Amino acid sequence: MTLTTSQSPARTLAVTHQTGPVTRMLVVRAEGATCTLLDARSVDGTPSAAFAEIMSRHALDRVIRIAPGSSTVCRVGSVTTGGEAETLAALDLIAEAILPNDIPPHRGRAAVLPHPSASSTSADARVLATAWFGEAAMPYGVTGVKASKGRHARAVPETWITPAGALAGLVPPGEMAVCTEEAGRAITIIANGPSQVVARQLVGDSSSPPAWLASIDSAARESAAVAGLDSSAFEGLIAPGFGPADHQAALFISQRVRSAMRAAIKPPPNDDRWFGQFGLCLGAALVATGGPTARILADLTAESPKVRLPAPIRAASWLAEPRRARIIITAAAAALVLSPVGIAFARHAVLKAKTSRVEEQKTSREQIQRQAALYSQLEVSRWPVTKLLSDISAATPVGVSADTINLSTEMGLRIAGRADSQALVNTLQANLNATRLFRDIKIVRRGSLDTGEVEFDITAQVASPHNKVIGTEDFSAQTLAVRLHGPGADNTREAPAADRSRARRPARSDDSSRDTAAASRRPAGDAPPAALTDEQINAMDSSTSMKEWANRRSYVQKNPTLDTQTKDRLNDEATKLREQMRKAQSSGASSGGAAK
Repeated sequence: MTLTTSQSPARTLAVTHQTGPVTRMLVVRAEGATCTLLDARSVDGTPSAAFAEIMSRHALDRVIRIAPGSSTVCRVGSVTTGGEAETLAALDLIAEAILPNDIPPHRGRAAVLPHPSASSTSADARVLATAWFGEAAMPYGVTGVKASKGRHARAVPETWITPAGALAGLVPPGEMAVCTEEAGRAITIIANGPSQVVARQLVGDSSSPPAWLASIDSAARESAAVAGLDSSAFEGLIAPGFGPADHQAALFISQRVRSAMRAAIKPPPNDDRWFGQFGLCLGAALVATGGPTARILADLTAESPKVRLPAPIRAASWLAEPRRARIIITAAAAALVLSPVGIAFARHAVLKAKTSRVEEQKTSREQIQRQAALYSQLEVSRWPVTKLLSDISAATPVGVSADTINLSTEMGLRIAGRADSQALVNTLQANLNATRLFRDIKIVRRGSLDTGEVEFDITAQVASPHNKVIGTEDFSAQTLAVRLHGPGADNTREAPAADRSRARRPARSDDSSRDTAAASRRPAGDAPPAALTDEQINAMDSSTSMKEWANRRSYVQKNPTLDTQTKDRLNDEATKLREQMRKAQSSGASSGGAAK
């Protein structure tokens, strides 16, 4: 075929041609110079429903509509060929020059036709220019039916082509073709003869079928003669059986053209009447898949293409309108005034949200600090007294008897007792040092008794009450009873049962005896300790000052309702007694300890 110097990528095209009440639709898959036939049908009446079915079955890339011949014009010319870009630019200039001035550029195009002589070396090429000036019908692809095959529906682009442009895809050099539309009295002729190309768009006499055929015959003979074609080429067109019987939209082509069309489509139609009905649609499809200088004939559009301007230019054009400019200026001024307030509000909201979390963290941290302080205070002030007494007992050697053991956080440790010898007192002091529970261990008083025993008084400060201490004496190997009383002694044997023959005590007693017993159990008196002078306090030794200090502290604690004057006196005396006790312990004096 002609106009196929290069091919576009494979695409699925739908071509429609409406003449009167009949619309012919052809769907092909164009691959190179060959088209695969997918669908071909003629529809009476409104074609929208049929076209919607076609688009639902096939993923169309493009819709091409053949314009009515009565609303088109065609011209011929020549152009000096060069590169592709130069040739396309020259074709645009030729179309503007030879087509009517009132036709917009998007409705007129020019294409290069092949020269009849394949060996021609002429730089001038034949040009066919066509234009469409009619009203556009409702589009199928752009604003009408949408393709639904695939995941998403999409709009299909739609272009137009003139009957002369469609015939250009069918007529090879040395041939001619005629297309007629009786409804619009339009006759389109393309004759590609050896001398020149003839392209004619005529209005025939459709008053009767004989008159209509006579108009076609006359126009075809004249065109063949001008193009330099012999009568045999023309007579092949009008041979019986080569055109539709109804003559509504007839396509007259020669046997050679039909053979070329059968080679260009798969599967090839066997009925010659098929070419009369859909041959023009096939020519439009071949033009649309041809080379760049040919397929522009099928690029006519109903509306002027929208030029996509750069974003800065579009923005400037949009702002150039005074009303929009005033709105923008007002909005900018409002933003300039209100933006600091908005920023401050946003900062306030952010800070408020963060401050609430900070307060929670601060409260939690303070609670943890209080708990840590409490644990620290408990570690310092709360001693494991039972453990300390056990450790002191384990450190006391056999032969030492402790009459008094005092433990307090204020005074520390005080042990008063008797030992069989002075060496045992020194051993007790050494054992207490070895426990690492105490520091500043001092023997503040020593004295010998008439029995030969040694009376002692030891003071110390508690350093690490929680240290683990291992006893120096192993009483599991040799019990205390054995050490005190010799072999055979046992302190685990039960004591003999009490004599049950004694008279039981009466279960009840009279009131007088009960009152007497209760009176005997009461303390002698609840009076506070007597007042002490500073001289009396200074003359006391460590043991006496500790006893008096303990009496005053316990009395204040047991009598919370004590009057203020007495309470203050007792607290002052307790403070002075504590100081005197420390002085006596540090100096090692033993001034008032009488042997018992």
